[in-house]
Amino acid sequence: MSEPLVSIVMPVFNAERFLTEAIESVLRQHHKNWELIIVDDGSTDASLEIARSFSDQRIHVLTQANKGVSSARNAALKVMRGEYFCFLDADDVLPPMSVHERLKCFTSETICFVDGTVEIRNTDLTQELGSWRPAGTEHVASLVRLDGKCFFGPTWMIKNVPGTSYSFDEELTHGEELFFYMSYAHLGSYAVSPAVVLHYRRRRDSSMSNLFGLARGYSRIATRLDGLAIRPSNGDRIIFALRSRKMMCLSFLRAGKVGAAVMYLFTGRV
Repeated sequence: MSEPLVSIVMPVFNAERFLTEAIESVLRQHHKNWELIIVDDGSTDASLEIARSFSDQRIHVLTQANKGVSSARNAALKVMRGEYFCFLDADDVLPPMSVHERLKCFTSETICFVDGTVEIRNTDLTQELGSWRPAGTEHVASLVRLDGKCFFGPTWMIKNVPGTSYSFDEELTHGEELFFYMSYAHLGSYAVSPAVVLHYRRRRDSSMSNLFGLARGYSRIATRLDGLAIRPSNGDRIIFALRSRKMMCLSFLRAGKVGAAVMYLFTGRV
């Protein structure tokens, strides 16, 4: 095909309820030259059977023992062949023009990342609850400052720069997407498509362990900032600490975890 190949990475763990819809959204893409790499991360439900039920030769299914989302994504990144790649969680959906609209924004050699608007929807995707639209293109500092202008989640399409080995930090179980973008932001510039590129499913079954996991994720990212290719300024490091503590403190308070809120606010740890 003359169209560039786009690799779509999908980690899966016990996602049988939503997986079919996610895969079908890839099959409906206007851009046809893609490969979908599904990595089943030790699911104990019917996820693997559902993934294997699709006969399209562009869909590749890998399996591994349960090692977490970062490990599952890394397994796909090691075998991807695309000139560009992006991520899709097994409970979300790509609008039909998602790949096409992001891909056409790579209008210069310097652009390595393209993002777009996210529609936040209810569990069955029938109601729009809100939206998020990228508001800036200064992505390097924006990620560290946690200013919300260029980071929502796994929504970036990324140019597969020759000679670059892409991988997630497998010690991070939460906040791994943020740190992944931080780690490669130096490769090029960031552009924004006005199109909706993701239907994000807001679910009610997030657990308290995820809240504590996110807090630990922010703490670990703070210790890794000095290792980034573009080292953040002292001012940006302070902003990261203040904003991450504020966000987690408010989240803990909303969950009724006053002790955890106070501890994280003053120590950055729980």
